[in-house]
Amino acid sequence: MRTLLVTLSLFTACGPTTVAAPDDLDGNLRWFWANSKDAKDTDVVEAALKLQVAGKADTLTAQKPGRGFVTRLSGDEIALVGLKDVVDPAKARGFFITNVFPCTLDKLETIVSALDQKAQYPEAYDAYTRSYTSDAMAYTSRTSPTLSWDVTLTAKLVTAPYTSNLKGGLRRVTPANGKTTFGPLLIGRTWLPAPATFKNPDPSTSFEQDYQIEIWWERTPGELFHAYGMWRDLRLGLGFTTEDNGVANTLMDGLVDWDKKTAELCKK
Repeated sequence: MRTLLVTLSLFTACGPTTVAAPDDLDGNLRWFWANSKDAKDTDVVEAALKLQVAGKADTLTAQKPGRGFVTRLSGDEIALVGLKDVVDPAKARGFFITNVFPCTLDKLETIVSALDQKAQYPEAYDAYTRSYTSDAMAYTSRTSPTLSWDVTLTAKLVTAPYTSNLKGGLRRVTPANGKTTFGPLLIGRTWLPAPATFKNPDPSTSFEQDYQIEIWWERTPGELFHAYGMWRDLRLGLGFTTEDNGVANTLMDGLVDWDKKTAELCKK
């Protein structure tokens, strides 16, 4: 199911003062979506400390990942990706998972930032092309805290082949010594700037909106905490949409399964 999920988005390391992140998980994930592009490192760290509590990052187990629903984004919250008054964000249902799995942050970073995602997740795509839109060498050398890219992928929605273009990237933030119980954190953000196109268009099948935010850090050496928020407008035909709890739960199951696959990649 992560076929419909992949990638992340452009971030900057510092910026203007932002409103403090809420303490609750719903508000916190929405804060990361709306503010992590421009927030100062100190604001991001404060938000992560609140997420650590709200997401039960220190007590969560892989046997029982967190999951549930979050409130829908507003027009102002999608304005930063140029979609305010273009689409109706109220049609994109929000949900989340929180999870832990074995991996180091550095290894995860190489996996999620790699150009050839199809080689790593071959079952997810029929075709996948990623191109960096910022200086990848500056990112890997740590002279820039951000990396961005564009993606064109082809996959199947159930049995319906589709193509989508995504924008994504990473931001790495290192807390000051003693500020947190964990080290650097990685933030990923992605969105679908235009609806997916289908090889055989069908009015009952569509993939109109997709907004994602991910946050990772090592809660203990070699074990990652992962918080994932998603807002999606998806229609599968036969009346099934992301408004259906069965569809939403299947997508959340897919996110957990994706972490399991990533954990396998981390062993290589």
